[in-house]
Amino acid sequence: MKKTDRKKSELKDLSSKEIENILFPEAPIQPSDVGMVFGRGLMTGFQAKKAAALFQAGYIKKILVTGGVPALQSKDTPAYIKAGIITELNKSGLPLPTQHNTEAEWAKRILIECGVPSTAILVENESQHTGMNVTESIEKFGIDKADRILVISEFTHARRLVETLRNYIPKVSTKSPAISTCPVFMPGVTRKNWMRKSYIVDSFIKPELEKLGFISSGNDDYIKQGFIKEINWSDEAAFFTKKKRVNLAIRRPIKLRA
Repeated sequence: MKKTDRKKSELKDLSSKEIENILFPEAPIQPSDVGMVFGRGLMTGFQAKKAAALFQAGYIKKILVTGGVPALQSKDTPAYIKAGIITELNKSGLPLPTQHNTEAEWAKRILIECGVPSTAILVENESQHTGMNVTESIEKFGIDKADRILVISEFTHARRLVETLRNYIPKVSTKSPAISTCPVFMPGVTRKNWMRKSYIVDSFIKPELEKLGFISSGNDDYIKQGFIKEINWSDEAAFFTKKKRVNLAIRRPIKLRA
């Protein structure tokens, strides 16, 4: 999909493959100097678990967790509870968030329990929304100077996170950070079955497409509101590949699954 192709469609007119190509295209994981976990309510725990696996496999040097909202109070929490995430968290063995744990605090607890040393974890614990996730991370940790950023995100959230990053960290030269994603699927949800789960489509897919401006809604999309900058996945992938590879030794090969 070219950059100029973002036009309003009806959800029913988009195929499953088109939606995947818009929101969470499949891409190989490549070494990066920082993995960025954006707070996403109750899914933050599963994103942190994936980040720990990537770190242990040698794909990322540092993990930045960002989110100052209590995980149990996130606006996404009701939809995740409806999706059965609490039950899946109980089965997972991951530590549950306390009533007051922010998304970033909870993610750090999980990373440490999964064997990630505290020296490899960066915590941004003030942000209240996605834009602040980025601006606070720039201010506190200088992620705009990173070579490669791997966004470890809930799968429907991937494009909006990259477009938020590009709103504040534009690709202006070869020194600009390259950005890629590792979409994390909810337990029981896969690339093969998400389209058959109505609660995923209604509660997650449709709202994201509206915010991104791909389908019509009653409000201005995030581009018009100035929250995100339009990207082209192919351009981002090419830029990521062309960047000088960071000096990371892969400690053990693993086959990563979304």
